[in-house]
Amino acid sequence: MAAAIGVRLAHGDAAPPATFTSTITPTSTITPTTTDVGDVDLRAKGLPFVARMAMRMPVRTAAGAKRPAIPRAPEDDPLTFAASRPAVTAVVADEEGLLPLVRAQLTLGFAVDGAEPSSKGLTLAGNQIGTGAAADDAYRARIGYDRARAYAFGDAFLGVDRIVVPGLSAYLASQFRIVPTLSRFSPVPTSWDTTNDFQFRAGWAEADGIFERGPLASVVLRAGRQHIYGPVIAHVDGLWVQWRGGGGTSAALFAGTRVPDWFEADPAYPAFRSQRGPVTGGEVALDLRRFRLPFFMRVRALAFENHGHADATFDWNARKDLLASGTVRTFDGAIAHESVTVRYRLSEETRLVIDGNYRHRRDMIWDYAFRDPDEEGAARRYLDRGPSLPRAIARARAGTVLLSNIDLLLSGGFAVDTRLEGGEISYHSAGYLEAGAALEVRVRRAVIVGAQGLWRTYRHRDPPVPVIDIENQVQDLDFPVRHIGERNLVEGGMVARFSGGARKFSAAAEIFVRRTRWAEQYRDDGTPDPRTGGGGDLESDVILGEFDLRGGGRVSFDAWVTRRLRLRAEYDLSSALDWAPEIRGLKALRVLAEGQF
Repeated sequence: MAAAIGVRLAHGDAAPPATFTSTITPTSTITPTTTDVGDVDLRAKGLPFVARMAMRMPVRTAAGAKRPAIPRAPEDDPLTFAASRPAVTAVVADEEGLLPLVRAQLTLGFAVDGAEPSSKGLTLAGNQIGTGAAADDAYRARIGYDRARAYAFGDAFLGVDRIVVPGLSAYLASQFRIVPTLSRFSPVPTSWDTTNDFQFRAGWAEADGIFERGPLASVVLRAGRQHIYGPVIAHVDGLWVQWRGGGGTSAALFAGTRVPDWFEADPAYPAFRSQRGPVTGGEVALDLRRFRLPFFMRVRALAFENHGHADATFDWNARKDLLASGTVRTFDGAIAHESVTVRYRLSEETRLVIDGNYRHRRDMIWDYAFRDPDEEGAARRYLDRGPSLPRAIARARAGTVLLSNIDLLLSGGFAVDTRLEGGEISYHSAGYLEAGAALEVRVRRAVIVGAQGLWRTYRHRDPPVPVIDIENQVQDLDFPVRHIGERNLVEGGMVARFSGGARKFSAAAEIFVRRTRWAEQYRDDGTPDPRTGGGGDLESDVILGEFDLRGGGRVSFDAWVTRRLRLRAEYDLSSALDWAPEIRGLKALRVLAEGQF
């Protein structure tokens, strides 16, 4: 309450009445009294509040219990004289939104991959790399095989908001690798083996809120290298524009050139060049849920090298606990892929998800870059497994919580592939039937123990007539696709995790085992080597058996040293591999440091 009071008094026998001017609210009343000259009562009467200082209510504690401790003053409390140090004040307050906001993240990693050669077994080329002899070491050095390989890698991210004006921002993402020596044959093949040491993954500038008012106020403009999510994910160098209307509508357009990821030029194929053709497309979406209608519709399109890809999505919120979504994707105007997903919440603890999809013969094999089987180097551009065949897949997953600390997940599914037509050979499709389960038990709030298992059987079968292996002779594997591949597999694993909380310390240990039964390829009749002085029957060491049993484990640690520094370490170890008898197993160590600024 503010008040301004003016007093005017005159000297003499009779004092004139005093004049007051007040800005106190009308509910307050000030009654001036003038008895003698100089005795003026300036006290306010009838204030709208009663001034009082109430003491805090006493805290009652039980008998023998300690009284709660009085909280200590913060370090910067002026009463503790901690704020007497000089303070630095920014010239422009950050609240005004005029200073650029910079965010950066740097991840540095160190990796060691190893595979110790074994004295048993040969490679696919018939070479033995594990005899231990000096000549064998020279052979490994000549072909470029090392027992262990070390290299460093990392990621760098940079984001800047409010560049010069509010609404203008930029983003940068890159990957890099530091390899002292890169062997020709790595003990553990990775995606880093055939890539450049530096990769510019994304870098763009974005303008949001170019127009302050009107229907164009929601326009967003982005230019640069970026990933665009349409009917397929496109990595392009170009321009992307989006507009959102107030009625639940949105539209987007983009245009640019394709970024050829994972491409490496080969002098033997000079005509084989990276595909950097123009990529164009757009998107239109209508969200009717803003009008209390349980529907959402979206249509997207993309064009590349005279071929068109498009999809249409329709979501239906039938009830609060029921959601259905369907998508149809087309290639050059013909339907290529259909999918549907239904999510139902049976209770607060139980969820059910059912999804299915059907792939047509025209569906793309790997990505939207169209593959012509007759083009030069077609088999080099892709892993050529034959033509794409129609296939139907259906899965169901149900999860619930038992006794408030046990998470249970059950799953099942099947796939049905069509038969080959005429003389077609394709290894893409293989029908199967599967069932799985996963269980997690929270022993304490920080300790979780879990287990999972999966069983799957395929349509592959043993050949009707067995093929007898002939010693030291290369034989044709002339089998139909139905008799090549896995017959069934069973796998399981266990995990134990400790978590100290968000952005603190956590650790995990996992183990797994998998048993695979393959369709029979060759049968050994036990006949010894027919050559003079032959070494005898060697199939037990050279030829793969009917079953493949392997296992392994992983130990990982994750710790936040500070609020902006994170350290992570992982160590993977596998058992011996029946399909790679020339090595004793695989080992991999990863150490990462992540800093946020």
